[in-house]
Amino acid sequence: MFVTDAPGGGGKRDVHSYDYYDKVTGISIYRSPSVDDKKLFVYFDPLDSLPEQGKKLWEDESLHEQLIANAIKNSGFEDLTQA
Repeated sequence: MFVTDAPGGGGKRDVHSYDYYDKVTGISIYRSPSVDDKKLFVYFDPLDSLPEQGKKLWEDESLHEQLIANAIKNSGFEDLTQA
C-alpha cells in the first residue's frame, strides 16, 4: 500500500482510494466523510510523472483553475467544497 497525506486536512489515504483520477493531469479527488463530509480533497501528481500532454497543460498557468474545476466536475461531487 502506498499512502498519501491528502492536502487540506483530508488525512492519510491509500493512493488507490481516490474517488476520481485524471491520468493526463495527475489530479486525484478524494472524499473523507469521517473528517468533513462536505469537503473534497485534491491531490496533484508530480509534474515529471505526467505524460507529455499533461505537462503541457500545466505549463500554461492560465489553465490551472480550469483543470481543477474540470476534475471536480468529472468526479461528480460539484456540490462539495474544495478543502
